[in-house]
Amino acid sequence: MARAEADATKLSAEAAAAQDRIALDQLVIQQLPEMLRAAAQGLQGANLTVLDGAEGLNSVVASLAAQGMALLEAVRNGVGSPADAEPDAGTAKPAINS
Repeated sequence: MARAEADATKLSAEAAAAQDRIALDQLVIQQLPEMLRAAAQGLQGANLTVLDGAEGLNSVVASLAAQGMALLEAVRNGVGSPADAEPDAGTAKPAINS
């Protein structure tokens, strides 16, 4: 009987965690247009010189997309994670370049 209750509690916790994850993903997806707008406004007055023509421009766009994906992953993995709140004394967290 205790085993069945433990299994039911575990399944219930897993379902709740999955539901929280879905809600977080939906919130992030809803915020993506505003995040992209803000990023575009930040680049609006930028003076960017591309020396490699189309290949260089593709490289810049790919780099920006990769940074955006890294930011999205950081948000998805970091929200609600107490382990990320205080890094270990000997562990340095990488800086985010803007």
